[in-house]
Amino acid sequence: MKKTVALILTAALLFCLLAGCGGKTEPAASTAAPSASSEASTTAEATVTPPNGDYGAWHVALLTEESNIAEQSCSQIIYEAGREWCQAHGAGFRHYAAAERSKAELTALIDRAVEDGNTILILPDWSLTDAIKDSVGDYPDVRFILFDVYASEFGRDYVLPANVCAAVYREEVLGFMAGYAAVKLGYRHLCFVGTKKAAPVSRYGYGFVQGADAAAIELDTQREIAVEFAYANTTAADPAVTAYMDDMFQNRGVELCFVCGGDIAAAVCEAAQKTPSVKVIGADADMAQKLDASYGEGLTATSAVKNYAATVQTLLSDIIERNMWRSYSGRTVTGGIISGEDLAANYVGLAPSTVYADGKFSEADYAALVAGLYAGDYTVSDDTMNPPKVAIAVNYLGNIK
Repeated sequence: MKKTVALILTAALLFCLLAGCGGKTEPAASTAAPSASSEASTTAEATVTPPNGDYGAWHVALLTEESNIAEQSCSQIIYEAGREWCQAHGAGFRHYAAAERSKAELTALIDRAVEDGNTILILPDWSLTDAIKDSVGDYPDVRFILFDVYASEFGRDYVLPANVCAAVYREEVLGFMAGYAAVKLGYRHLCFVGTKKAAPVSRYGYGFVQGADAAAIELDTQREIAVEFAYANTTAADPAVTAYMDDMFQNRGVELCFVCGGDIAAAVCEAAQKTPSVKVIGADADMAQKLDASYGEGLTATSAVKNYAATVQTLLSDIIERNMWRSYSGRTVTGGIISGEDLAANYVGLAPSTVYADGKFSEADYAALVAGLYAGDYTVSDDTMNPPKVAIAVNYLGNIK
């Protein structure tokens, strides 16, 4: 966490960001900033920006589900980073927790946060886009920072308003690193399970397939590698998912599962703990402590991690300290690999808790992988419409339920 403050200086690039801005769903299809009118942006600047760096006039609010803060979630990371930044700079910081997961509840929460005088609202919940879409137009002078939300999730050809910025990540690169590490660590029968066929989840999965393929080619083991690929079609810890994964682990010989999104990790781990040799890879945040504590020490091989802490502190510094809202207004900004040498500076990467195996996949091997991705030695497609063409065997199984 302490290192993230220094990383803010690295991010004058707007997280490398504006190389991938626009209102489209896919980073590759991003264009220059959407047509957010300069008039709307100017109004927001004049109304909200405190004079002479009076950061105390800024009030930042994080809106989450009640359960998210205390369970090593993405929301917890954003909460801690935002609170830390605001405390250090004398800005206000509040947290609002929804009593239930519904459009009505989140809409009421947004209304309450604005009525309380908050000038920046952070929403890390991409699944309640209807409430967000309906609310942002009511408050043109409030900045909304969305995490893991693409404009297209609000509707086809939707353009983000001038008071909204969406921060997203290159999930396909994270998936690539996870698949590459899995094969290098010696696992041969792999599985990917995502919540549903949505763009961020598919990028994770297709990246995982590409990474496993790249490692297999380097090891000349293409014929030995197989990936089972499925969507749970739920975000819940559903017993149907556990039963499905019981069969995968106990009868089909799957050795490792990369699980992405919602509470389905719990359903997968319920099955995984019954077979001691099985491992899982977490997504978004470092899941090792949480999953290992609940389902068995050593269960988590690694996690594909988004650097939410650096992201939120970069955004707050740029928007509040540097008065750079116009650089973010109406934009989708994409965090990826910005350094081939300083691994901690990147917005995507494998977790510090990664279990390395010397002679198979070491920390030096991981550093070389990051350097190779930064240099363009590996090509990672972010296409979510078509499965990647690979040499390894991939079984696309559709929805679990």
